[in-house]
Amino acid sequence: SEPHVRAILAALERNQSTTQLWVMLSETVLRDVPPPQRVAQSANILKPLAERAREIGCHVALYNHGGWFGDVENQVQIIQCLERDQVYNVGIVYNMHHGHGDLEQFDEVLTKIKPYLYALNLNGMRADGPKILPLGQGDEDLRLMKSIRQSGYAGPIGILDHRPEVDAAAALQENLAGLEELNARLRQEVTE
Repeated sequence: SEPHVRAILAALERNQSTTQLWVMLSETVLRDVPPPQRVAQSANILKPLAERAREIGCHVALYNHGGWFGDVENQVQIIQCLERDQVYNVGIVYNMHHGHGDLEQFDEVLTKIKPYLYALNLNGMRADGPKILPLGQGDEDLRLMKSIRQSGYAGPIGILDHRPEVDAAAALQENLAGLEELNARLRQEVTE
């Protein structure tokens, strides 16, 4: 494993910290691997990390950052491959800002990943972009929030700040205001 990964795991162990390790595999790692073998190869690469993480009480969450590895269909297959090897501490962190390709079939995607979903990060969503948008400013936000609620997902929900031109505190407040507005609209629909 990489020196920086070993250092992170050692620091977590030394400090008795348990957390989720959000990981991606570089496209260059799998570039020369034929597509039918990528799931098994990815599982082989991730297995030592997952096993070491398990030893110190941590979980590994596959990050949907695009490309072959970031495709949630492939991530589910990788997790299932690891489970066949008795590795059960690997799941998915799903980031809405990387889910524009999933908008039309979001309900199906959410159903498929829900058993493996460790965290769900919200973002304002418009079918035509931009990729990063404050929550509540997308024309898909209310529909997606309804889908999440109806799915029964009850795990961690986060908001990421990917706008370096905006102060992080201001971006968080903007996203929280959008979330409150969406929640108010959802509550109103329930009472109607």
